[in-house]
Amino acid sequence: YNVFPVNYKIFHKAGPMAEAYTRFHQQWLSQLPRETSGQRFISDMTQFWMASFCPPDVSGKQNGLCQPPPWIDLIVDFDKLQSFEGEFLMSAYCIEDEDDVTFGKDDITAEHFKAALAMPLIYAPYKMNGKTYLEGSAFDTLAFDPGEVMSRNLIDTVIYFDVLGQRKLIQEPTSIYDAWVHSIINPLTRIAEMDSANYERIHEELGKLHPEKKIDVLRMPFRKHIPDAQWPKVLDWSYSNMSTLFDIGYATGAAFVETNRAILERSAEKRKKVLLGKME
Repeated sequence: YNVFPVNYKIFHKAGPMAEAYTRFHQQWLSQLPRETSGQRFISDMTQFWMASFCPPDVSGKQNGLCQPPPWIDLIVDFDKLQSFEGEFLMSAYCIEDEDDVTFGKDDITAEHFKAALAMPLIYAPYKMNGKTYLEGSAFDTLAFDPGEVMSRNLIDTVIYFDVLGQRKLIQEPTSIYDAWVHSIINPLTRIAEMDSANYERIHEELGKLHPEKKIDVLRMPFRKHIPDAQWPKVLDWSYSNMSTLFDIGYATGAAFVETNRAILERSAEKRKKVLLGKME
């Protein structure tokens, strides 16, 4: 990553020839072992060369630099999502409807995922069932509007993972590629910061007016657990950064549970009584 800081495993060249090339090679590339540092090096170099030889089809008429993510078909079994007991929502923006669209777990397929990930410039707008979609987070960053989900499930506690709303994410770019990454992250950071603050304020005011409708809004405090030395590298796609962030996420979750144990146990007990009541 220090030599070539581009995630060629996630972002694949666009165009009909590139898509056919990727489909042909991705299955065996995904089977390469990655348990040890030596295996990861061989896997990374093999994938790098295969990505380099991929035939591009870039033209002035093309409206996306990368093909729709081909790797999702290898790592996700969307049929199992329908048997998931909880709610699962994915959002996109429909150009024809001029509105946000939310897909539920019974509808989501690989196509819906690609529609919801069609970030302008990176991925071309995605065509599905006669309509054109763009990434939902580009228009509603945190989707703090669960609609019927909260009332239908009698939600009294909301926990959100505050990943984007951190001004420390805004750093001086180290390269032209890094500048491009920050051109996406910087506005999302500010939007997420404002959305989360507004969401907390609304529910605090609602709780004062209607105590019976009060919702506990808990923020997962990742920022407290990320060392200052890690922030300049926190957007890197390197293995070392990903491993470090995984450990930070686990430590943050463990500390969060201890800090909010009383609220979480009270909420779980209330939820249990509601479920028992429905069963009776």
